[in-house]
Amino acid sequence: MQQAFDRVQELSYWRFSNPLFAQTRWLWPLFKSEREIRAKNRVLHDFCRGIIQMKRRTAESGDALGPDLISRFLDKARDAGEELSDSDLIDVVLNFLIAGRDTTACWLTWTMYELSERPGIFLLTSPQVT
Repeated sequence: MQQAFDRVQELSYWRFSNPLFAQTRWLWPLFKSEREIRAKNRVLHDFCRGIIQMKRRTAESGDALGPDLISRFLDKARDAGEELSDSDLIDVVLNFLIAGRDTTACWLTWTMYELSERPGIFLLTSPQVT
């Protein structure tokens, strides 16, 4: 799943440098990159669909749903008497993955850099003033 996610992001990035993107998207069977995006998207959607179906089975069996994102959406929809489609939930899950994955990695990297620039921060006691 992670490799599919990385590859889709990479191929999507390169779409921006293609001035004929609209045409290649329409003629997707002719272009390897567009075929690959579709195949990797299927992997991502199948992964998300599996998690969603597991959560739906848990909800149907009457077991308590956890504090995770999908459970919260299913709970709110059930309380409101609405039915969320798998497609809606897949969009939500992928949106949060895209928004949180790289930003978390960037934040952790920057935090480690800042901590390495300030070794005194790791002292358990404050330095003595003379």
